[in-house]
Amino acid sequence: MARNSQNQIVLMRAPIPDVPSAGPSPMELLLMALAGCTGYDVLSILLKMRQKVESFEIHVSGVRRDEDPRVYTDVYLKYIVRGDVDEKKLSEAIRLSMEKYCSVSAMLRDGGVKINVSHEIHGS
Repeated sequence: MARNSQNQIVLMRAPIPDVPSAGPSPMELLLMALAGCTGYDVLSILLKMRQKVESFEIHVSGVRRDEDPRVYTDVYLKYIVRGDVDEKKLSEAIRLSMEKYCSVSAMLRDGGVKINVSHEIHGS
């Protein structure tokens, strides 16, 4: 179990057939860390750009190689924004996060992971 000062996350996955997992795997947590890192950046940048964001979510998935260690080779991020948001500003916010601010994306990219991004904007 990992802890910080206020939260707990159960990290164990049951290696036993027919026993449900108790929480995300360490590799799933890595994807969650990426989504959290870039999501915080992108939303903060959009708000500084005075965009009217009503809701914001990120869908994240990854492809791992078959042989051990089963590292990610490709990661897919889809940003879904609802509100009065300019597409060019959203694209710029994503670019800044991926290229400048998000430490998790930098670590993955430097490790050879291809990060693929897409986005959708749904009006108010």
